[in-house]
Amino acid sequence: MHDYEKRETDYIEGEYEVIGAEKRFQRPKFEINMRPPYVTYSLLLINIVVWLMMNITGLLFGLSQSKQLLIFGAKVNELIARGQFWRLFTAMFLHIGIAHLFFNSYALYIYGPVVEQLFGRGKYLTIYLVSGVMGSLFSYVLSPNPAAGASGAIFGLMGSLLYFRTNYRY
Repeated sequence: MHDYEKRETDYIEGEYEVIGAEKRFQRPKFEINMRPPYVTYSLLLINIVVWLMMNITGLLFGLSQSKQLLIFGAKVNELIARGQFWRLFTAMFLHIGIAHLFFNSYALYIYGPVVEQLFGRGKYLTIYLVSGVMGSLFSYVLSPNPAAGASGAIFGLMGSLLYFRTNYRY
């Protein structure tokens, strides 16, 4: 009697023997967190509050939008080169005008809860913050112009969805 005749878990397909196929071809299991997306709501609130503070400060002190962005931490290459590395972080919470705030907030509102539910709060926040800093860093390296916005972080969320789709295909 051959060895493959003794095992119950063997499958023979054509001329090829597949051993332990039920383990190898199982789909990965993951749990979706169905709690409200508190991290997304918090990030939206931070973006809106910072935008309001920036604009109220501008109104009270008669500051142009450029000065407001400079004071609140926009990405300015010359200042980062002089050691103000925190601008790589703070720039992701600043927005240039209400339309910019609206579109980034809308994208965060759409993609944020999905990523937060798929990856969990901690990983989601890590993805958002690391993507935002990396977006600022790439902007620093590739563009001499001042910049602000959450676009890098939002593109990171979309990239994480692409990663999830590629690795957990159903």
